[in-house]
Amino acid sequence: MIVFTFLLSYTVWLSAWGYYGEWKPKKSAFIVADGIYASATVMAFCHLAHIFQVSSVLGPLQLSLYKMLKDVLKFLVIFLLLYVAFATGVAKIYTYYVVSQNKLLELDDSHVYNASHPYAKYVLQNSIEYERGITDIK
Repeated sequence: MIVFTFLLSYTVWLSAWGYYGEWKPKKSAFIVADGIYASATVMAFCHLAHIFQVSSVLGPLQLSLYKMLKDVLKFLVIFLLLYVAFATGVAKIYTYYVVSQNKLLELDDSHVYNASHPYAKYVLQNSIEYERGITDIK
């Protein structure tokens, strides 16, 4: 199967070269031949990995490599879980900031407050509403 795939890729290369008269790697026939060649190469290396299992020296090393890769995969799953949790938490923190910025834009249209920082306007408005007993803070 591997030899047949290599021969198929060489056949497609030569037929494309004969058809176009020169080497044009941007044409689709050459791209297909490169894809076939790449898949044949991957199959050849996988076949070598299967042969290594028979060796008394390389077999145990290959098995320990597979077990190590399983451990690394478990670590990456845990890392990805923590990464998604952290990203979700940061996104949740910033949603309050976006809501406060939208509230500030609404307040700037209706009221004029003398504050040096834009966020201070929102804090001032909330403190006024809190003193009046009109708290609509979410």
